[in-house]
Amino acid sequence: MDKRVKSGLAITQDHLRLCDENLRYCGARSRNDFVEQAIEFYVGYLNANRKVDFLGDAVTEEISSSISHFTKVFSTNQYRMAVAVTALLHLLAREHNYSPAMVDTLMKQCASEVKSLGSLPDFVAVAQQER
Repeated sequence: MDKRVKSGLAITQDHLRLCDENLRYCGARSRNDFVEQAIEFYVGYLNANRKVDFLGDAVTEEISSSISHFTKVFSTNQYRMAVAVTALLHLLAREHNYSPAMVDTLMKQCASEVKSLGSLPDFVAVAQQER
């Protein structure tokens, strides 16, 4: 145990009363012991909050980086899919003579199917349905 140094610590009467009321509760042998324990506890509390804030910043930075990377990859893939679908549509349009009414009916049917499924339809199921 370190040697104690006398200091001119001044506290209010209310704080002195709180100290006296809680000496036994925390196992302190004296007011000095109580104040030392209180200081150590509070410094531990402050350091824990600092570490949590640092950890929170580090986690936030990592999550932001991951989300940014995911968004970039997702957007790139979405763009590639749109280009591929557009190419397929142009190939189909050149190969077949669809009337505007047929295309409109097909688009409405497909939109309804995707809404009801909540996702893209299965190719095998669509092929069986068309037969």
